[in-house]
Amino acid sequence: MATCKECKFLTPSPTGDPTTGVCLVERMQLSVTQKTKTAIRGKMVQKAMEACPKFEAGESWKDIKNLL
Repeated sequence: MATCKECKFLTPSPTGDPTTGVCLVERMQLSVTQKTKTAIRGKMVQKAMEACPKFEAGESWKDIKNLL
């Protein structure tokens, strides 16, 4: 089974811990009156965790602008 470490929505942990990362898969559309159209809610995860149903293979942190 795939792990969070293999998912394109995982970015490095801001704490510097190599075993954790931030999952950026949760997104929500904001109202049209907002300057930004999409909000991304980050969630700290262990890289060794079993991947969630929204898993997509890849390495997002190498080209994060494609996710935004």
